[in-house]
Amino acid sequence: MICEKCNLNQARINIVKIINGKKTSMNLCEQCAQLYENILIDNIGNKNVDDFIMSIYEAIYDPAHDYEHTLQCNVCGLTLEGFKNTGRLGCDSCYHTFRTQLDVVLEKVQGKNIHIGKIPKRTGGVIEIKKQILNLKKELNEKVEKEEFEEAATIRDEIKRLERTLPEVK
Repeated sequence: MICEKCNLNQARINIVKIINGKKTSMNLCEQCAQLYENILIDNIGNKNVDDFIMSIYEAIYDPAHDYEHTLQCNVCGLTLEGFKNTGRLGCDSCYHTFRTQLDVVLEKVQGKNIHIGKIPKRTGGVIEIKKQILNLKKELNEKVEKEEFEEAATIRDEIKRLERTLPEVK
């Protein structure tokens, strides 16, 4: 397969982006992949996931925020510099300590900083409806805050309709 960017070299890297539920895929040669969205990656073929995440972190790190180097986990003592060097967190408390920095990295890698995951088909119906209701309730609150009452009423009606489809809980 030929690189989709330069149309010259053999494509060896497939980059997949999922943004707002829309999946796009691009096949690139190593040279074009290194320049892709200003992410510089050395020896792409030999990188593991930790190295890849750290290369992205380094590409987006802002040295103007030197205070970040003083961050340290209260439980395990891991510093941001230690995380940067290893690409691994020391404990579950590190996720809270380094949340701001992790959010930036995760959004750059995945397009979002939350895990949506997959739902098993045999139980997914109810879970999917509850998820839709939760999202609609958030949207309803936004519409009410903006005083867009007609749209809010439509959303309210949709929430009620979905709630009627849920099985009774005993």
